[in-house]
Amino acid sequence: MAIEVMVGLSAAHAEVLASGWVPNSFLPQGQVQLVSEENRMSVRVLLHTRFLDRVVHGIANKEKANWQGDHDAVTYIHLLQLARSDVKAATGGRGKETMMISFVIQEGGGNVEWATGKVTEENGTLVMDEARILRTFSPSPGYLLTNAVLILEDSLGMSRDKAHELLAAHISNNDLPP
Repeated sequence: MAIEVMVGLSAAHAEVLASGWVPNSFLPQGQVQLVSEENRMSVRVLLHTRFLDRVVHGIANKEKANWQGDHDAVTYIHLLQLARSDVKAATGGRGKETMMISFVIQEGGGNVEWATGKVTEENGTLVMDEARILRTFSPSPGYLLTNAVLILEDSLGMSRDKAHELLAAHISNNDLPP
């Protein structure tokens, strides 16, 4: 497992294949996106809200319920809270704050990235052109893929089989969960 703190710009060309407002379009706090990039797929949770503490707390609670003490889940929650603190340090906790959580699926596994940056909306899609990566985490491929599938199922209404099929194409069979 690798845990790093990184600062940089994400410049990958990305195509949003599907997106949906979270928790809904009436009170959007952000957007979940299924994104295709060169040799990888990402499930992005792009939060843009005045209530980032509440949203992060809700994510942590879902994670605890889904994984009940799993080592990767404990590490994920810890890094989620650290990334939230990083965003608060940058913004002073005022106004709308932005945090992107990306579950990156690629050959050999992938990782989770937390980033912040300026967000714009283009044709109903939130865009963060210059993401400043705050933290990364390389959990087990099974944890990574399962979390990405659960997010697509919960936020986009995608069937578990369809989400798994789309994402698993980017992970070798040796890395797939049983």
